[in-house]
Parts: sequence; C-alpha cells; structure tokens
Amino acid sequence: MNRETVTAALFERLKTIEGILTFGRKPRAWEDVAAAECPALFLGVGSSNTVTPVGQYPLWQIEYLVYLYVHEGGSIGPSEQLNRYCDAIADAVNRDPALDPAGMGTGVATTLGGLVHSVEVPSIQTDEGSFGDRAVALVTLSVLAAG
Repeated sequence: MNRETVTAALFERLKTIEGILTFGRKPRAWEDVAAAECPALFLGVGSSNTVTPVGQYPLWQIEYLVYLYVHEGGSIGPSEQLNRYCDAIADAVNRDPALDPAGMGTGVATTLGGLVHSVEVPSIQTDEGSFGDRAVALVTLSVLAAG
C-alpha cells in the first residue's frame, strides 16, 4: 500500500461531487473559508491502525476527515445544503461506479480502483446550521487497505 496513492485516489473521488466550489488537501478552519468559496471540501488524515486477522497479512485502517463547509444566504438555511453534500460524500464512497455503473445500489463499496479493500463512512458530525448562514460537517471516512 502506498498511502499517498490511496489519499490522492480518495481525493479525486471526492472531487467528482458536483456543486463543490473549493477543494483542498490541506484543511482550513471554517472561519477562514469565505462565503464565495462555499461549498468547500477539505480532506485531512486522521489516525491509522492495523487490523490483523488471525493467520493473514495485516490490514491498515486509515481514518480520513472530510471538512465540509456550506454557506446559504437565502431563506432555506444552510442545513438543507449541508445534508445534500453529506449524502453526496457518502454516495461517492459507498458505491463503486465501475461495479455499479447504473447506480442501482448494489451495496458495493468503492475500492478506489482496486487500491484498497473498502472505503466507508462510519460517522458524520454536523452543527446543522447553528453558525447562522454557515454550516459545518466533519465526515469520517474509514479506508481498509493491505499493508
């Protein structure tokens, strides 16, 4: 496994999400992202640990953190936009377009083109728009890869 190759592939997958204006691999604090840059998505790396099934080679579980910032100056509020993009992040990693080209929901998680065993979304934390016209989500992605 090459961590940079996996990270770059994951970032490219996230960049396919339509409507996001700003992407980055260096996370920025939400207050440092201008309203004109939103929706914005930044990918950071969290923790890593090994998972070793008995009698098998070790697998690495790598935690990535997706910082999602939206701004909605209109009347609907930012949580509606935030929910839509959280769903888009989950959709981007919860199915593999190569194995499910029609989007029929086969339940096949992405393997980032065979680089990893799977990518899953174990948790999403959100403020649900409690920052006024802004909303923030922290989406955790768990990648399982052979060491």
